[in-house]
Amino acid sequence: MMKRREFIWRSLGVGGLTVGGAALPRILEPGTAVFAQSMQAGSLGELRVAPSTPAPTVDVTLNGSQIAMELLLHVYDSLVTYDEQYRIIPNVATRWHVSADRTTYTFTLAPELRFHNGAPVTADDVVASLDRARSMGQAVAALKPIVSVKATGAYTVVVQTDKPYALLLDALATPLPQVAVMPAQYAHMTRPLTVTEIVGTGPYRVQEWRPDQYLLLARWTGYKSPSRLPATGLGGTRIAYHSAVRFMFVKEEQTRLTGLLRGDYSYAQDLPISFTKVLAGKTVQPLVMTQNALLGFWLNQRPGQPLASLPLRQAMVASLDFTSVLRVAAAGDQRFYKPSGSLFWPEQTDKYHPDAGSGIYNHPNPARARAMLKQAGYRGQPLTIVTNHNYPYMYSEALEVSRQLNLAGIKTTLKVLDWPGAGRLFSQPTGWDMFASSAIFKPSLLDWKIIIAPNAPLAPGFTSPEMAKLFDEADAAFDPAERRRVYRAIQDLVWEQVPFLPIGLLSGFDARANSVKDYRVYFIQRFWNVA
Repeated sequence: MMKRREFIWRSLGVGGLTVGGAALPRILEPGTAVFAQSMQAGSLGELRVAPSTPAPTVDVTLNGSQIAMELLLHVYDSLVTYDEQYRIIPNVATRWHVSADRTTYTFTLAPELRFHNGAPVTADDVVASLDRARSMGQAVAALKPIVSVKATGAYTVVVQTDKPYALLLDALATPLPQVAVMPAQYAHMTRPLTVTEIVGTGPYRVQEWRPDQYLLLARWTGYKSPSRLPATGLGGTRIAYHSAVRFMFVKEEQTRLTGLLRGDYSYAQDLPISFTKVLAGKTVQPLVMTQNALLGFWLNQRPGQPLASLPLRQAMVASLDFTSVLRVAAAGDQRFYKPSGSLFWPEQTDKYHPDAGSGIYNHPNPARARAMLKQAGYRGQPLTIVTNHNYPYMYSEALEVSRQLNLAGIKTTLKVLDWPGAGRLFSQPTGWDMFASSAIFKPSLLDWKIIIAPNAPLAPGFTSPEMAKLFDEADAAFDPAERRRVYRAIQDLVWEQVPFLPIGLLSGFDARANSVKDYRVYFIQRFWNVA
């Protein structure tokens, strides 16, 4: 249902529902059950995985693709990363210290780490890696508060910011874009890295890449866990039980299903929800990747465009039954959707607010909708909703929203394009008003800046001094109670000002062969610690 397209707009979720009458297996960690037996790293053969979308690049700094991120996380490490509860934990940096004024971070590195080429990981490598991420690629904006990165010893790095920046560790931990640690000789390059220059410290190394066909990762025999923590989230002990992992890019859904059943692949991504019935009782175990995307619409709010009118955006919110939209997008299967006005997921306990948008979200109010339309001076001009058939859930959400808005007196027209064509139109200042899509799983508020901050890339034309002030407060919110207050205020303001039209949480569907043991569902795929 969901596909890992070449934009940073979606991610997988976490959870473990029952599908096809069979419950997901109990989760196992290294040192228990199967892992406690005589299994050793590299003792299993090649694991074949069938993603739906090719990786457009293997240069981690330039990567803006969900699938490329998932692949490269097996190859690279970052200074810090996330645990299973989305808390920051050590990785290449075993510890860090923050100065009293909150502007100086001192990171101490693990001295025993080696790159895939055998060279030791030093502070100079980390400095060069951070400088590359600060100057090019996807992480530039997130790292903008950094004014300097210096090595003060062979294994000590000092990062200076221009102001207290509470989201710095998130910027260094987030997997998309990943601020990966690489050898300085490659980090100094300003051109895209070639496949032979993809050198990290992870449990797998790149062996072969054939664009549009496959990426082959081979177990790296010199791997050492950077943090010595138990396996958790994206960090801790990561054991490569398979000698290699081959990611075979297969665009056709039916081909991925057939290949899985035939044994060509051990894991298939992005299958339609209807396939859960096909797989019931077969030799594969379905996995439901729950709460993986926030269904929604990007809105064209540029001056002169209809949705530059706040009352018109508010009228749309008052016109919609969000549960109905989710039901249609999930093909009527209630296991795959959850109405929610929060931008975050229940597992993110420090960010999730179940009552965000209370009284506004999912409360159709025809009287309020009419009042807002009158205030907007709406005269029946149609709104153009852009969608596509490549991603059925996008088409379904657009069709249902269009139907409901028309019933409420807001005229709409659907413009159905292929996905590349839709993306090209989105980049244009006119010709569209609403763009059917979804927001990827966001580990931190940092990732929401591209969607709901004033004049964000995915909220063209949106202006809001109130939202800008709240984001400034979030940048400086080191205190947990203050951070929770600000995050709640931001999420409530989304429903008052509608920079983005969230619909609710929508799940995707992957499946694996029964021969794959101890696979742990997370918001992205991980094939370390998998037997």
